[in-house]
Amino acid sequence: MTTPLPDPQTATEIVIRALLETPAIKVIVGDRVTVAPLPTEYYAPSGPSDPMLMVLHKSESESYTLSGADGYPVTAIEVEAISQHSASEAERLGKAVITALKDYRKGDIRIMKGTGDNSEYNDEEALWRRTMEFMVRWHD
Repeated sequence: MTTPLPDPQTATEIVIRALLETPAIKVIVGDRVTVAPLPTEYYAPSGPSDPMLMVLHKSESESYTLSGADGYPVTAIEVEAISQHSASEAERLGKAVITALKDYRKGDIRIMKGTGDNSEYNDEEALWRRTMEFMVRWHD
C-alpha cells in the first residue's frame, strides 16, 4: 500500500502530484520525480541512472482586468525529462508528460501547455533532456 500524497499547496507540488498520479509516467520513472536544484543545467544524476523528471518553478504573475489584479496567479513551470540511455527514452517520457499535463483540470486548478519545448544532448553530463513548459492557473 502506498502512502497518499499530501494536498498540494504550490504550483510545483500540483505538477509533481499530477505526474506521480499518472500511470504512464509511473511505469517509466516510478517515483523519480523531483524539484529541480538550481541551476538545473549543472545537474546530472551521479552514475548510471534510470530516467527521471525534474520540476522547476520558473515564474509567477497575476492576470489583470480593468479593475486591477484578478487575484488568480499564473505560474510557469518547467518539466525536464532526463535520460542517460537514449534520446528516444527522453522523447517518450516527454510525450507522456505532455499527455498527463496538457489541459489538466482538478477543482479550481488548470494546467496548460506553454510554448517552451526543446530537446538537447549534453556531452559533459552524457545525458539527453527534453524540457517542456507548462502554465498552472487557479480559477473560479
